[in-house]
Amino acid sequence: MGLCPREFPVGAGGAEQAGAERKRGSGMVEVRERSWGAVHVVRPGIGVEVANGQDETFPGFVAGALEQVRGVPVGGDLVDAFAPDGDGAGFRCITDPGSGGGEGGAYHGVTLLFQQSVALRPRIGAAKPPAIETKAVGGRRDDGTRVFEAPWIPCVRLPGRPAEGSPVMLGEGREMHHDGVVNPDFAGKADFGLVVFHEMCHAYYDQAGAAGLMSGRAAEFEAAPGHRVADFQNYAEEILVCGLLQGKGLKYCENTYRRQKGLPPRPAYSAVGLKDDPDLAAFAWPSGGPDAPFKEWKAVLRELNFSTA
Repeated sequence: MGLCPREFPVGAGGAEQAGAERKRGSGMVEVRERSWGAVHVVRPGIGVEVANGQDETFPGFVAGALEQVRGVPVGGDLVDAFAPDGDGAGFRCITDPGSGGGEGGAYHGVTLLFQQSVALRPRIGAAKPPAIETKAVGGRRDDGTRVFEAPWIPCVRLPGRPAEGSPVMLGEGREMHHDGVVNPDFAGKADFGLVVFHEMCHAYYDQAGAAGLMSGRAAEFEAAPGHRVADFQNYAEEILVCGLLQGKGLKYCENTYRRQKGLPPRPAYSAVGLKDDPDLAAFAWPSGGPDAPFKEWKAVLRELNFSTA
């Protein structure tokens, strides 16, 4: 089937959408229907995949969360960074027409995808709870079969918005509620804009090349005698994404977003062993202006002994 704009409700703080198409700033809601489902392009370069039988309100939930992200200055810049004809001009797209790429393809121009995360129920063993995570995907063929060959694009996976009073357990003390996420690493409840911004930072550093620069040497650090971090690449990536230790002062990090939104900083990411930053409370966060520029992510990698050549 061809491109078919269609209306859907905007959740998580957005308004009910009226009409088949609607601009949000420079964005246009567009639904690209296929036999297996659809890709909803909710912002330039940002798509939401919904397979047949999945929650049809999920694109509206993501679109609403993106509106929350755009309400914070650094968040608006990050959303715009994925536009393929703007800041994200050099970002990877799915280009193979057989994978849904190319002109007229379901994934054409998409540099960041969202998918709904669900619990995994293996035949043997306990069920694995749904996750909030960023992975890589390669699109789908016309029959809906997933493609696992490059080029891949980053994909944020998160559960659909729970009903009030019916939280989704995410594991390790984390819970997703109707109005946000509870995590023992920080006080209070994070709204969905903050949660989505964090995952979009992972996607940004993947598209910008940071993940590739780290992956080649991560095993070397993990094997070093006395090294206390079992997964050095994820540890280093959360330094960037959270804005802790060497990552303080980055533009695209959770703690810059928190500061601009008037929230206390995130002090830890316990799942990867990132727990103590003695300089966090006293850190002078840059404004991003000429006199107080943001730190460059490549400088952070060099401080962590990764080569950025």
